[in-house]
This record gives sequence, structure tokens and C-alpha cells, in this order.
Amino acid sequence: RQSLPTMKVVASGCLALALLCACGANAWSVQDPQSSLLEFGPADKGNFSLCDTCVNFANHAIGDLLKAVVDGGVIGSCQKLCKAVAAKTGGLQPLSIACNFLCDYVGISEFVSIIKRADLDAIYMCEELRMCEAFDGGDAKIDELVVRPATIHRGDNVVVGFAWVSINGTGTGTLSLSIQTVDKIPIVQNELLMPVKGGYYSSSASLSTRSACDPTQKCEQWLPGVYQLTLAICNGECSSKHPHSQVYDTKTTNFTIA
Repeated sequence: RQSLPTMKVVASGCLALALLCACGANAWSVQDPQSSLLEFGPADKGNFSLCDTCVNFANHAIGDLLKAVVDGGVIGSCQKLCKAVAAKTGGLQPLSIACNFLCDYVGISEFVSIIKRADLDAIYMCEELRMCEAFDGGDAKIDELVVRPATIHRGDNVVVGFAWVSINGTGTGTLSLSIQTVDKIPIVQNELLMPVKGGYYSSSASLSTRSACDPTQKCEQWLPGVYQLTLAICNGECSSKHPHSQVYDTKTTNFTIA
């Protein structure tokens, strides 16, 4: 039985989920999904060691990259394209560094072609850039999904525990947690799942039902009732129609706010 990194889930208008990696520092560290603060550091050595760096970059910049390519006029060189994208994302130097590195790695023509093919799919984009491993022979079956305690009061925390087994291992994929709420405000968060070998894996997520969002925003209030929580394990992005993408398995459970 092998343990995956623990996940921490906090919902306050937007669900914030981050892997607390026990296997070493990531090249990119996203402090908050609402924030543009990114830290660029040395990557771990090994094959596809820049995969998480690439996916984090793509998640933040792929929309602006695609818009710049579609609009045209800034795609004559990697430097021009990346400068334009960095300007649209607040001039963040880490984004500019990552963009130039990835673009120079494959060349401007191929980089533009991959951006168009990826069509907002960050994992597929990084697989096409040869930064992430693509593997179509993988599998995963969710063995257990539990929420403890099963009944809470608003403001309490719950722990979501899950375990899954793989026979052939997995490709670069996604762990997706979604919650159907009483007030119909969608709570969905995806986390990058790096390829693993066949085995039995377990992890957990901490979910807070304390509402702490901006009162001017439409946000989750955690009203009394039954909440349906679904875990999905996917190859690639769970909703993707691109190659190297499939839903391995899903499992659903409930918890109640009294």
C-alpha cells in the first residue's frame, strides 16, 4: 500500500485544492488559485521531470497563448509570443521564462501548432511538448471513498479518504473532486496526477465547510442538507476528447450538514 501526497481542500466561493507533496518541491508552487503568485525553482532530475512545471504554466497561460495565436501578429518568434502573453498575465517573469523555454525547445512553428491542437487542454499540450509522459495502457479502479465524519455542522471540517488500485500503472492524469451542493453552486477541482506504476495507493483530502469568501461574490454557503461528493481518476484531463485521455474510474459518496 503506497500513500499519495495529502490533499487539502478549502471552499470559499472557489474551491482551493493543493497537493502537499511529500516527494520533493515542485518547480512551480501555486499559492492560491485566485492569485497569480508563482515561484519558479529548480526541477527534479529524471525523465519528464518538468511535467508539473509545464502543466502549471499551461493552466495559467494556455488561454492567453491561444488568443495570441488566433489574433496573430505576435507569433513571429518565441520572444515576441511569450512577451505578449506575459504582458496579459501581469508581466510575471516565471511565466515568461517557462514560455520561452518550452517554445525554444520545440521551435516557434511547432509551439504554435501544439497550442492550436491542445485547445485549452494543459496536459495534452505538455504531452505534445514531450514534457509529460503519454501512456494509453493504464488503468485505475477506486477501491474506497469515505467521508469522516459523515454528518457535520456548518463550519466543521471533514476528511475525505480514498484508495485505488492500478494493475498496469497510469499515464499523466487527473484526480478530480467535485461536490453537488444544496445551493447548486458547483465545486470542482482537478489536481495533476503524475504517472505511477501498478500498485495500491491511498490519500486523503481535508474539506472545510466554513464560508469565508467575498460577500459580493456568489459563493458556497454550506446550507443544511445532503452533499454528493464524486472522485474521478483520469488519464489526461477528465473532460478531454484529445488522445491519451480517458476516465479510469469514478466513485460517489455523501455527507450531511445538519
